Amino acid sequence: MNAQSKIFSTLIAVTMVVFAAPALAANSNLLSLPQPVNDGNVNYITGGIGDAERQDLEAQAKNFNLLITDANKKGQYVVDNNFTITRKNGRDVVNIDNAGPLLYAKLPPGQYKITAMNGNQREVENIKISANREDHLHLIWR
Repeated sequence: MNAQSKIFSTLIAVTMVVFAAPALAANSNLLSLPQPVNDGNVNYITGGIGDAERQDLEAQAKNFNLLITDANKKGQYVVDNNFTITRKNGRDVVNIDNAGPLLYAKLPPGQYKITAMNGNQREVENIKISANREDHLHLIWR
């Protein structure tokens, strides 16, 4: 291969990378967005790190009836939270590890206890899920 052919081949390769990189980045971003999980009678989705994830989750919020937001006192999102959702009778419905800062769940109507852990901090909230409305739970961590 002569020098002119090497230069031409290199230019083609560089051009392909320059034009393909944005498309590949866009597709990999779509693939990395959080996906809903089905765990028994519960569907949930968690994430919200970065603008794309947050916007994607917020767009899906209408599919869920429990919307949990985790933040600190400064208003910054908090991640890596563990949740246990139990029915009023004490039976575990779902355990979700490494969640946040947004956690959206679709629960059957009823009364639940939400136990949330962030490091050594623990929050417990009782909620009533109704058939036709969303419940919002905002956890503020120290």
